[in-house]
Amino acid sequence: RTCRPRRAAGRPALPNIVFLLADDLGYADLSCYGRNFSTPRIDSLARDGALLSQAYASSSVCSPTRVALITGREPGRLRIGLDEPLAFDHEDKIGLPTDIPTLPAQLRKLGYRTALIGKWHLGKPPRFGPLKSGYDRFFGMYSGYSFYFGHGKDDPSPVIDGERILTDHGYLTDLLADKAIEELQWSAREARPVFVSLHFTAVHWPWEGPGDRDKSLSIGNAWHRDGGSIETYRAM
Repeated sequence: RTCRPRRAAGRPALPNIVFLLADDLGYADLSCYGRNFSTPRIDSLARDGALLSQAYASSSVCSPTRVALITGREPGRLRIGLDEPLAFDHEDKIGLPTDIPTLPAQLRKLGYRTALIGKWHLGKPPRFGPLKSGYDRFFGMYSGYSFYFGHGKDDPSPVIDGERILTDHGYLTDLLADKAIEELQWSAREARPVFVSLHFTAVHWPWEGPGDRDKSLSIGNAWHRDGGSIETYRAM
């Protein structure tokens, strides 16, 4: 969807662009595609926009998909696009090359402020990262997952004196949405268009719904990769 900031003097206003990415969500898990889950917000996008029923994906896993989305290229053309997905032990050595043209970089040339809110998973600093690939602002996680209540080492938490301070920040999905809304509010105040890539971690593991705060405190439970259920998935 797009929403327009105030018109700048002397030129037409460019639309704000908000790109929403759900992680590990199957299209058949949405009620607008016939699933018995209730997904009214996503359904409204389909009702008021376009519902695609025939499409092609270059990959079904994280890093290659993100390569395709940010570059418009077949992900296998790049080394990072061959990792399915990018493994934790070499995130600082393999990533999206910083000289590759990207969608946010092109929009920035048109005057957009560009922001990535949420999951990156295309290589870690100092060699790689969102701010090296066209984004002006970044709030989120570099790796492939985060606990939903702020107890994981890669959560979007404050950094003080070089150390990341792990905090219970509420439910991560809500936190990321709030940060994206802040970007749109900034656009309204400053009369400048924004491009927001809102990359949710939901419904990616660990299996934690909004009501699972106490369960998330048990790291052993969170690391149980087969510990999910349809009920938890529905809540996420």
